[in-house]
Amino acid sequence: MIRPGRPSRIGGSIGQLAKRMGFDGFDWADSNEVAEESSRFSRGSRKDFHMIKVAAHREGKTLHEKLAGVRHRRHPGSRSS
Repeated sequence: MIRPGRPSRIGGSIGQLAKRMGFDGFDWADSNEVAEESSRFSRGSRKDFHMIKVAAHREGKTLHEKLAGVRHRRHPGSRSS
């Protein structure tokens, strides 16, 4: 799993592949830029995280900085492993 804010080669690799295939764009500086751009495609879905990005920007933070402060709650029906 790639953690938010951690360096990742995946974004760079995907960008290089896309450019070789003739696609424009794919010139993200880091994984946060990938996450922020992809957030708009999540709008209205069951896993919508675009408004988290909007809230982060209002606070002067990046999406990854905002997500780093989120504590995940376990669903009441889930079992601990």
